[in-house]
Amino acid sequence: MKKSGYQYYIFTVVFMVALFAFAILSWKCSLSTLVSEIEESDITGIDEVDDLVSSLETDIQENIFARYNAIEAYGSLTKALGKNEVNGFEYVRDKDGFLYSGNFWSDVYQRDEEALALEVEEFKEDLNKNGIDFMFISFPQKYNKTWTNGYSGIPYDDFSYEMERFMIQMRKYGINNVDCTLLLEDSGMSIDEMFFKTDHHWTTEASFYCFSYILDELKDMGYDLDPTGYYTDSDNYTHLYYENMMLGSCGRSTGINYSGYDDFELMYLDDGSEYEYSIVGSNTYYGTIDEALINFSIVDQINENPESIYELSLYDMYLRGIRNQASIINKSNPDGLKVLMLRDSYADPIATYMAPMCSQIDLLWTKYVSEETIQSYIENNDYDIVILALYPDDMSSEFIDF
Repeated sequence: MKKSGYQYYIFTVVFMVALFAFAILSWKCSLSTLVSEIEESDITGIDEVDDLVSSLETDIQENIFARYNAIEAYGSLTKALGKNEVNGFEYVRDKDGFLYSGNFWSDVYQRDEEALALEVEEFKEDLNKNGIDFMFISFPQKYNKTWTNGYSGIPYDDFSYEMERFMIQMRKYGINNVDCTLLLEDSGMSIDEMFFKTDHHWTTEASFYCFSYILDELKDMGYDLDPTGYYTDSDNYTHLYYENMMLGSCGRSTGINYSGYDDFELMYLDDGSEYEYSIVGSNTYYGTIDEALINFSIVDQINENPESIYELSLYDMYLRGIRNQASIINKSNPDGLKVLMLRDSYADPIATYMAPMCSQIDLLWTKYVSEETIQSYIENNDYDIVILALYPDDMSSEFIDF
């Protein structure tokens, strides 16, 4: 039976009304955030305008009406269809249910590892001329043929080859280094002991395992920070376990119905040391390690509002999440090691473990600080050592620009 024109008109009107209603509700959800962002913006040039526009677009996307319901509905449908990729291969899954970023282009956009390594070597030589030591830490990539039970044809995000080539250059230049990938490959640990299913970061267990080898390398360089083995004995640490409360960046995008939850272990050494933890452009925190460096409010927020798990990660309990510039001052250990750590977010637990042994750890997220800022820190602080600590995805000129 042929439909009348009125039926099409009615459908069009209903559809447009629903669309406009959805747009209005979404605008209402994001309005206060947008107004606050605009009021707090400090625009001095075209770059700041671009940053503000990008930030506003992100705010609108994150405040869409019924956003979480839509994510979960899409995730459920994707799972029901048996698909191992989400959002056009933005995220992909292995046979054990672990999520990874998808990447078709890792073999297309070649990185010049030799040029990057040469820049690091020249940076190290400049530091050495000023009596400052240097060490490189290579953090592990989640995807690894040793422990990933992957599907054939799925484009897992994989920069292991590039990192291997870079580490060859580090050894050629005689740069002190710790290769966490090799350490974990030989550790005998399973993937669920080393990584989260829903996130790209490593677990507390994996980071602490590699921490002991970092201290070994520092000892070889003349810095014996743990002569009695106290700081590498996990029995001396506080362990807190949070069951089904971790939802990583992958899981927040695919939805819990698709990814499930992770458990999270928090680990820190409270030896009574007093800290001053300053975040540039934000707050300064004082107290013991659990008062200054650990953000327990994330757990409280998730308990009070379960939907906040889509915005908060328990991994960010360490150092209150990665910041562009931050500084840890251990007031109880003024004669300890002074460190500048040029890093990404993998370093947060490592810096937390190191804090009791150091007098000062300055932390710079190299992607978001300029060469001039890095040099200013070096010139204005009497560092013993500079540590560059990155994971394979971040081995690029965005992060290595000294």
